[in-house]
Amino acid sequence: MSVQQITVQLPHSAVPQTNSRQLLATFWRGAQACADGLPRTACPYHDVQSHTGVTGSRAFGNYWRRGWDAKVAAQKERRVDTRSCRLRKLPRRGNPVRGTDNE
Repeated sequence: MSVQQITVQLPHSAVPQTNSRQLLATFWRGAQACADGLPRTACPYHDVQSHTGVTGSRAFGNYWRRGWDAKVAAQKERRVDTRSCRLRKLPRRGNPVRGTDNE
């Protein structure tokens, strides 16, 4: 018996709007790390102090964690959707249920 993995798509609104391909790729790496089961603290980007201040790795770390968080949120939303569909019986066509959106 094989285990089927359901891939969870991220909503378009969860993807950050940026012109940087590198930051966007980092966002997706974070989402993939979450799908692979890595914890949020496994972020490979750490702040490094230089003589001029903090380097750009802070931005990469933020985008990685945003990707990880977006994937977790999408998975939770998916679990709620599938559970609510199983718990309530959807009405047949022509037989609306009072008090719902499909009246």
